[in-house]
Amino acid sequence: MLDKLSAFNFNLRMSTERFNKNSQQNPVPTRPALDCWRVVSHFGGLTSLVKMMREEGVDLSADAVDKWRRRGNIPTTQLIQLAAIARKRGMRFDIYDFIKTEENNNNEPRRRAVG
Repeated sequence: MLDKLSAFNFNLRMSTERFNKNSQQNPVPTRPALDCWRVVSHFGGLTSLVKMMREEGVDLSADAVDKWRRRGNIPTTQLIQLAAIARKRGMRFDIYDFIKTEENNNNEPRRRAVG
């Protein structure tokens, strides 16, 4: 896991450097937020993401992932695990691809009313 964490930190640092190069053209949003719906979709949706996590030995329920989406927050530990899974499967996973900005903040999926 330490090697995966080191690789994640390296990739995060490289992404940060790339992001900072473009910061003049694309300023950092004043209220950045993670687009959790897009993160889950990136891994094939709720069921697929849970299946991938379980295959890697992570005990996670579909309800937990649904809570991430509803809260708009993914715990750091699970975010690191997702990065490791993406790397192992040869998937691109750059955290900056999932940051909501003022321009794309209105693209959030509509949520169905429960009841």
